Amino acid sequence: MKKIASLIIIVPLFLCVSSSGCTRVAPAPYKFSLPEIPSFITDSGAKKSYMGMHFWDNYDFKDTTFIRSDAGHKIFWSYLYLLSQLPVDESAEDIGAVMEKARADSTVCMEIFTGAEQILYSPNSELRNETLYIEVLKKILSWSRLNESYKIRPRFQYKLALRNRPGEPTTDFTYTLASGRNEKLYGLRSDYVLLLFYDPECTDCKRVKKLIEKSETIDKLISGMHIKVLSVYPDKDLRKWKESKGTIPSSWIAAYDKGTVIKLKNLYDIRATPTMYLLDKDKRVLLKDATFEQIEQYLKHTTF
Repeated sequence: MKKIASLIIIVPLFLCVSSSGCTRVAPAPYKFSLPEIPSFITDSGAKKSYMGMHFWDNYDFKDTTFIRSDAGHKIFWSYLYLLSQLPVDESAEDIGAVMEKARADSTVCMEIFTGAEQILYSPNSELRNETLYIEVLKKILSWSRLNESYKIRPRFQYKLALRNRPGEPTTDFTYTLASGRNEKLYGLRSDYVLLLFYDPECTDCKRVKKLIEKSETIDKLISGMHIKVLSVYPDKDLRKWKESKGTIPSSWIAAYDKGTVIKLKNLYDIRATPTMYLLDKDKRVLLKDATFEQIEQYLKHTTF
């Protein structure tokens, strides 16, 4: 195993660092070693960039045993953790290069795809990152040697991932109010729209709802008519929604998707609730599938 003291600042979660700075990357019998960072690279950001580019230099991409092991899964998680600390363009380029190398063996390629799906695409993953996952999907779909049957799920995910991307106009849809009246998303007039896909029995939905209610930043924007919070129930059980709609703050818009059109037509990628989007006055996506913290931080910098 190589000694890489500088790795402490890069992937601290799954790489066991001793007091002497020796990093043991993978236990026997699997062999995996990280490249040494040149001594002339002293800046922490530059060290991360170097490791992002060279992380897999010593790995044989025909070694199917390691990548399928628990140790291999942990190393891959650590690699994606590292990429999460790099600029988006840089990390996308790095993972694209790794996918190119993975074409050396179809088993390795699909194992990396599966790992990326679990870590970058799963709604419950703290490292979910659609931009990086899109790069993985692009490489999978462009590989002519890969059987088409393996591309069915990636193709569907790729199509959905490209929908409602940040900076693009979001997809319009019709929502229904408790009165039975139908309204359009694009009919809302406000500087911002916080679109919240919500299930009243979802524990995390309740947690996020409380955070939004207690947010001084969002409350000020609501009071000043600068933001509208549109809470949409996207599923079929209207009894559940009707019994709970009274718990939605009166300053919000409480609605449901009549006929569950949003899910049936895959207008939005709702893999779990809550799913939140922040839109501007023209209904362009500012934040997609964002956390409450990300949304509040963005809105804190608004001035009116």
